[in-house]
Amino acid sequence: MVMDIAVNEENCKKLDKFLTTNKYKELAESAMSFNRKLNEERKMRIPYVDGQTGVAMRHYNILRGQRERMPGRREGQILSYPQRKWLKKRYQYLQYFMMPKNMRFDTVSQPTEGNPIEN
Repeated sequence: MVMDIAVNEENCKKLDKFLTTNKYKELAESAMSFNRKLNEERKMRIPYVDGQTGVAMRHYNILRGQRERMPGRREGQILSYPQRKWLKKRYQYLQYFMMPKNMRFDTVSQPTEGNPIEN
């Protein structure tokens, strides 16, 4: 089943002319700059609780690079991206949770009789 598409040559020429001008390049660069600043700002925000769902929301980097693109795996799929490896985040407040209380937060070793610390 082949679709017949009517192409307006005049509109194609206008579009081609616009895409080769500096104005298009400036618009694309300003959009990229805006998106980059927006993502940087989102990373700095503290997680907030969505009032509608009660779920804590935080920044999630969903941008993919052009090098990650692969051909589609299923019929009708144009592109596919590799699955990202999930890494568990290390929370600082859990770092000393399972340690004995006398060993918690002991970053500098204390001098003992047999092992004096020299200045």
